[in-house]
Amino acid sequence: MIHLDTNYLIGLAVPGSLPAQKVDKWLADGERLAASALVWTEFLNGPVTAQEIVLVESVIEPKLVPFEKRTELWPPNSLIEPVAAAVHALIV
Repeated sequence: MIHLDTNYLIGLAVPGSLPAQKVDKWLADGERLAASALVWTEFLNGPVTAQEIVLVESVIEPKLVPFEKRTELWPPNSLIEPVAAAVHALIV
């Protein structure tokens, strides 16, 4: 499964764009596509037209991945210590 970021959702709304071409190829190859709820929300903040929303929904709906606490810390523990150290360094 390929998780699309906001740039790809925006690109899907532009016929012939590089993201649209890549998504077309992935779909033709049988890839499953999804986007996180955060990416979807960012896309909807636009500017975006109703027609563009319908187009992008047709590609990813119903494959919106909810954003939950366990998701935000993925991969587990790999970023927690460096981020905490960086934040600590900024506070000091």
